[in-house]
Amino acid sequence: MKIAKFLLVLTSLLSMIPGHSEVPGYLQQRKFSFAAPGAMGVGLYGYDNPALLNYLIQSDLMFTWTDTTGNVVDFENWGLFFALPKLGYGMIREKNAMGSVIDYRLSTSFGNRTAGFGLGYGWSSGAVRAFERKTVLSLGSLFRPIRQVSFGLTGLFALSGSEREGTAELAIRPTGNELVTLFADYAIQRGIEFKDGSWSGGLAIEPISGVRLIGRYFDDKSFNIGLNISLGRSGLNAQTHFDNEGNPSYSTYGLRMGSYDRSFLSSLLNRNKNYVELNLFGSTKYQRYVMFDKGNTLAGLISDIDAAKKDNSIAGIAINTSGMVMNIELIWELREKLYDFKSTGKHVVIYIDNANTVSYYFASVADKIVMDPMGMLDLRGLLMGRTYLKGTLEKLGIGFDEWRFFKYKSAAETFSRENMSDADREQRQEIIDDIYRVIKTDVGKSRGIAPEKFDELVNNEGFFMAQEALEKGLVDTLGRWEAVKEIVKTVEGKKKSFVQPSTLAQYNLPLDNRWGEKPKIAVIYALGVCAMDDGITARQLVKDVEAAGRSKRSCSASIHRAAMGWRQISLPRP
Repeated sequence: MKIAKFLLVLTSLLSMIPGHSEVPGYLQQRKFSFAAPGAMGVGLYGYDNPALLNYLIQSDLMFTWTDTTGNVVDFENWGLFFALPKLGYGMIREKNAMGSVIDYRLSTSFGNRTAGFGLGYGWSSGAVRAFERKTVLSLGSLFRPIRQVSFGLTGLFALSGSEREGTAELAIRPTGNELVTLFADYAIQRGIEFKDGSWSGGLAIEPISGVRLIGRYFDDKSFNIGLNISLGRSGLNAQTHFDNEGNPSYSTYGLRMGSYDRSFLSSLLNRNKNYVELNLFGSTKYQRYVMFDKGNTLAGLISDIDAAKKDNSIAGIAINTSGMVMNIELIWELREKLYDFKSTGKHVVIYIDNANTVSYYFASVADKIVMDPMGMLDLRGLLMGRTYLKGTLEKLGIGFDEWRFFKYKSAAETFSRENMSDADREQRQEIIDDIYRVIKTDVGKSRGIAPEKFDELVNNEGFFMAQEALEKGLVDTLGRWEAVKEIVKTVEGKKKSFVQPSTLAQYNLPLDNRWGEKPKIAVIYALGVCAMDDGITARQLVKDVEAAGRSKRSCSASIHRAAMGWRQISLPRP
């Protein structure tokens, strides 16, 4: 926000300089750009092609200048570019014997990763008449139908006069990633001081993540050689322009800060520096409600763990289970994912306060279990029961007839019986026994507790206060959640910073990391009773499945079925 206010104030002051205004054409921007706009990063933040702002997901700022006078700190000709997602602001200052002029551009964009469109408005201040500046409108488009191809079109139109310019650009990634990018552009002008057509072509390679080498050849036989280095949330760049005889003419330098960019230096400098903090308070489910629901989901937590596993800056995960509400199926999946996370040598620390058999099973995967000093551990085993309403219905004068065709089809027993049938008791006991066997085996493996010892703890003791749980080796240390950072220090041998999952590299990589849309899986929620016009509403469900099959956006489909609830079809963001 401070940067934005600074730019607004700066613009106001510069606009007070006498004169009306307009901005330079595409060819005049080449001194600040390394490649064709759509070939690398987000170009000049919408100044060159406003559709590129569609690929910016975080705010970013870049200052660049040329040493046309031979002095590296010569700031007579410079560019300042600031952008937010979908919105860009740029300023280019040009100075020569006629004076100086500052050209401004305000741009916006819309679209997706396959096709983007943008609109820009430009004006100028300073020696406007001497530089023949006019107010302009820019239109841009960018198409990335597959990972290997990026194609853009840009139009620049003077709002008063006949000056106009059209530019076409093409970039190709033979390997489908940022390793090698070939690019070319062609610009046609009418009523501008340049010739009718001009082209350039070049190559950008990224042999190491965040280190880019760029070469660009122009139709007048001049060429540029440049280097761009990303430091994560900052970056440096420099390029030298050589004339048609191969002599250096001038160099351009730049500094960038703000959005995260891929960088091997960032990974090295921050290697194993942080712990991801996961708070499991509240209910964890398969899907959030559309509005006013920020609860945890299984897919979201699995994604966070996978992202932390791949992030070199992450040494481990610290999990707060206080207030956690999660069924055994979800707990098993998350526990398995954490077990896989630990296979990389990274650690897991889990905090518990009041835990039962199931939540302790989850916590047992941790390298260190931290228990609240005032907490309690309830290991009385597992229980499964039902509510029976037959007597209540009879008191209300309501009768219920159960039509039963199979022994274990017990859904209607809630209304037809006052107690559990033998068949239902048998099948529920099998479920409980199987869950208990999994818990006993996995807890024993993680905590070094023999099966007989675990049975004894469950059958003969059951309740454990914090100190007793520590003495019996069920937990590793006592402390409140605030003390976990110090406990992590003892685990790792040095202090670690705690970060939120949203800061992980996977969630902050630029969209330029991959061109085009990722393949998607259509997730269709079929929640409720199995019926044609109720519950899962099978008649409409068939149409949803057919629609997913016809959609070019989805490569496959997954149907989730649950006992009760509501249904929804969604195409998740990759």
